[in-house]
Amino acid sequence: YQVTVNLANFEEDVDGSSLLSVFWTIVNPKNNKVMLMRRSSYRDTGATTEAGASADAGTGEVTTASRYDAFAAAMSRNLEALSRDIAVAITGLKGT
Repeated sequence: YQVTVNLANFEEDVDGSSLLSVFWTIVNPKNNKVMLMRRSSYRDTGATTEAGASADAGTGEVTTASRYDAFAAAMSRNLEALSRDIAVAITGLKGT
């Protein structure tokens, strides 16, 4: 199968959460038949929680580095969720 992913949004939302919105398609490359077409959105609010949890122990302030690390981890979890959904879809298509 061939999977195409068109990225609509991959950013930090106004509330500090990670947002991923994509349009994705699974195509049979043998006959170019579209097997599945979907739009998916993922939101991970863990970035703000993780950054708070990794605040400087002495001051309680969230450092820029810990905020970026937490946000990168939240973005990674969104990509993981998308990958899992695509894998489940491909598994469901086997034999069709």
